Amino acid sequence: MKTFWLSVVVGCLLGVGVSLGSADFLLAYHGVAVGHRPVPGSDGVDDTMRRFVLDQGDGWTEVVLPVDAFSSYSLPLAPFGVPPAERPEEAPAVEKTRFSWSVRVGDRAVSLLGPANLFFGLLAGLVVVLGRNVAVAGSPFRLLPTPDTSGKRGKRPKVGQAAAGRPAAPPKPARPQKGPPPRRGKGRRNKKRR
Repeated sequence: MKTFWLSVVVGCLLGVGVSLGSADFLLAYHGVAVGHRPVPGSDGVDDTMRRFVLDQGDGWTEVVLPVDAFSSYSLPLAPFGVPPAERPEEAPAVEKTRFSWSVRVGDRAVSLLGPANLFFGLLAGLVVVLGRNVAVAGSPFRLLPTPDTSGKRGKRPKVGQAAAGRPAAPPKPARPQKGPPPRRGKGRRNKKRR
């Protein structure tokens, strides 16, 4: 059971790490949003997340943010991820501080931690616990291994060692010595030759 609780703790820590990591918990960025484009694999219709181009003054970067945060702004499409030649009039300032799961768009704070982030964290933790169960008990839904009741013999234990799941048998008493051992070579065979 000790390994089970250890796997639960490791699974929880991994799940929290995956959830916060997918919500950009360790990232920090700031700039002015000047354009957007679809995320890879999207057709650009009814997206909930898009890549927004942030002009940082000395360069630009792209960050994936929720579309709802920019619903009151009209930003141009930046198909190659390069800022447009002219900055839009309504370009909002975007700021994300390190160790937070929210981003400030204009005067509005938007959470980056959504149901998908929590699902991936839960899934990672569950994989750790079920993997431990498979490794230890042979099944993802069993906590402890089941004893072998099939009656089949496995490897014979070494002398003085008990088989798995069985108590060790008491040692046999030594044969009492009643006299000198019989002499070898002079038995019935020699008597018949005479």
